Amino acid sequence: MNKEKLLFGLGAVSGSAAIVGSGAFSSTQVERGVSVSVVGDESAFLALEPTDGPNGQYASTNSDGLLEVQVSEENDKLSGEGLNPSSYYDLGKVFKITNQGSQAVGVWIEHDSEYVKFKTGGNALDNSDTPIYAEPGDSLAVRIIADTRGSESETLLEEITIHANADAGSEPAPPSTSATRTIELAEVSPGMEVPVTLTVELDGDSTVNVFERFDTELGVASFQRASIDGESVSPSFVDLDEGGGIVLFDGVGSGTLSVEYSLSVATDAPTDTVSFQPNLVDVDGEAVPLGGVDTIEVIA
Repeated sequence: MNKEKLLFGLGAVSGSAAIVGSGAFSSTQVERGVSVSVVGDESAFLALEPTDGPNGQYASTNSDGLLEVQVSEENDKLSGEGLNPSSYYDLGKVFKITNQGSQAVGVWIEHDSEYVKFKTGGNALDNSDTPIYAEPGDSLAVRIIADTRGSESETLLEEITIHANADAGSEPAPPSTSATRTIELAEVSPGMEVPVTLTVELDGDSTVNVFERFDTELGVASFQRASIDGESVSPSFVDLDEGGGIVLFDGVGSGTLSVEYSLSVATDAPTDTVSFQPNLVDVDGEAVPLGGVDTIEVIA
């Protein structure tokens, strides 16, 4: 458990004596060195450090060598001072945990916030019942999800405890998912209503974020319905408008998730081939490529 950042490097303590004939000794003392070292988080056996890239700006190593994650005005690398209320944020991969020890460990994060989640490789990292397995040398990139909807506090989370246990179990199988977009018409005219369906195959309870983007000149997207294997389900958040938007689902079960929306092609939409971007959905914090139709053609 990496809580106080105290790492123990113990030298081997051993001794042996050979008893030959009747010349046995009655006592002996063997001295060996024992080294106990406190090191910074980046050098520890369970190393903690910011990720490379823009999302790592939320994390830093302070003057005491300890990792800090600051999504607040205290972080001078950010121009903003915090998160919007009643909003959903995926901060991406903010910091990484590296097993620099000599044996495999199960890792999980303990915290007391219902509004912040930690994920890695598509799996929850804040569930002690399902720790994430890390071999020596493995790094776990930690993704932070913050949902301020329903929160009345200005502070969502102040402290986490990172656990690493050699007896925590084996590595979970990666999620098996796929996603496809289908459009009823390959060619459309200005002013038309066009049904679009996104399907996501899920092998277990999952958080699914559907991102749909296209040129705002094409038109407006409006949510119609969603279902799992034909049974109606309700998204936790919908924001579709000009140029697409986002639809969020919390804890939907296994099966085929279908998300249907209507694309209202603008009456002044230019005649052109329009691409949908990005061609992916997010399942449990991991991007899943979206296959199927990725362009639509506007004709006169």
